[in-house]
Amino acid sequence: MNQKEHIQYAVITFLAVIFIFLSHEFIHWLTGELLQYEMGMSLNSAFPVDSKYRTPGDYQLVSLSGPILTLLEMILFTYLMIKTRNYWFFPFVFLCFYMTLLSGIFNLFNPNDLGRVSRYIGIGLYTLPAIAVIIQFFIMDYAVKKAGIMQKLILITVFWGILFSSILILVNQNFKIRIL
Repeated sequence: MNQKEHIQYAVITFLAVIFIFLSHEFIHWLTGELLQYEMGMSLNSAFPVDSKYRTPGDYQLVSLSGPILTLLEMILFTYLMIKTRNYWFFPFVFLCFYMTLLSGIFNLFNPNDLGRVSRYIGIGLYTLPAIAVIIQFFIMDYAVKKAGIMQKLILITVFWGILFSSILILVNQNFKIRIL
């Protein structure tokens, strides 16, 4: 990868961060709206404007919608990457996995989407997050092998993905930028 391609790849990874995070939050927002809640959305969260869900089941549906979309996006981008053998899709695949992994880790501090659902259905806080991370890891591993992604590109993607997603999360935490 020459310098121009490296810069282009960093930009693609940045766009992947924005797309994966915002689409994940948007589906939470949309699910809440479809359930007749007035929803708000920031860079890294979606929430009922009045801070309450009418039922625990509604809360779980809204919580589950994001991880389901993220998994579907991962499958789509894996398919596109393998079909085209185009490594430009890899940041999207990686970021779906990374978002699920990060959410699972943050369950240690505050229950996130799959952690809340997992606890709600009585199988413990970490069961669904662990299953999702394992499934997505194997999807990503399969994609990497089938598309012939080199280890150097994986490391570059990890670097840019972690950097850009950390910036997005910090900006959201510090400035509470409301999108919807």
